[in-house]
Amino acid sequence: KHQPQNEAKKKKKKKTWIPYGTAGFRCDETAMDPIAFRCGFIAACVAAFSSKSSRKRTRASGVVVTASHNHAKDNGVKLVDGEGNVLGERYEGACEALCNATTAKELHDALDTFEEAIVEDQGNNVAEGKEEEEERTTT
Repeated sequence: KHQPQNEAKKKKKKKTWIPYGTAGFRCDETAMDPIAFRCGFIAACVAAFSSKSSRKRTRASGVVVTASHNHAKDNGVKLVDGEGNVLGERYEGACEALCNATTAKELHDALDTFEEAIVEDQGNNVAEGKEEEEERTTT
């Protein structure tokens, strides 16, 4: 049976959800450009807005491009903090939502989730800084 052209286009445009895990985002190279761009945005925001009050931490974040000698679908990008560690779990859902958003509403909701993760990160870093300060003054 012949499908109308509009229905065929809609089916082709449906985007596959690309999960973020310990290996970062891994997908076919055709989907990598927008994900890499959005990961750059995420890394810049984490570096700019997360308060790193602890002297052990740095206000840095980055994107690691993982290229594989296997098929192009095994390439990926992952987000790291200033010490080279993968960003914490609190960011995973926000990163997935930001990189997979296809509508203005999805992007808006993802940005709200991302902001909540940064605010939570700021609170945790302030608490850790206070604990370290107390340890220094008592020893």
